[in-house]
Order: sequence, then C-alpha cells, then structure tokens
Amino acid sequence: LKIIERYPPEGSGDQRPLLARLATQWIFACPTRVFARKTATYSYVFGYPLQTNGTFNSSGCEGHTCHGDELVFLFEAFWT
Repeated sequence: LKIIERYPPEGSGDQRPLLARLATQWIFACPTRVFARKTATYSYVFGYPLQTNGTFNSSGCEGHTCHGDELVFLFEAFWT
C-alpha cells in the first residue's frame, strides 16, 4: 500500500495534521502492534478530544485526540 493512498493530501492548505497522523502511526502505533504480536498484551484507542477553551495553543488538536489527552481522565484532573 502506498503512503499517498493511505494518507492523501487534505486540500492545498496546511498539511501538519496529516503529517501528525502519519507520524503517530509510524512512531507509536506500528511498533506497538509489532511488539503486541509477540507477547500477551492489550491496547486501547482513546477517542475523547479534550476541550481546552483556549487554555493553550491547541490548534492542531481541535476536534482530535492528541498525545496525553487521556491523562486528565486517568488522574481525574479535569480543569474547569
């Protein structure tokens, strides 16, 4: 499967969100799956985007779940 078929460009604008998804798969997801095939383990997909309300620059994360978003739920530290 060609990369361009799996991750087609999103219009002619900013391609950083697309690059972030591709890099996430290459750096985290693929090695995790290779390791998981060789041992008893589990994985999860966290799908609750964090609502920042402008707390920090999160323009790349709007409507998406970004790295570390699950921590506020895990440690029950959701700010208001």
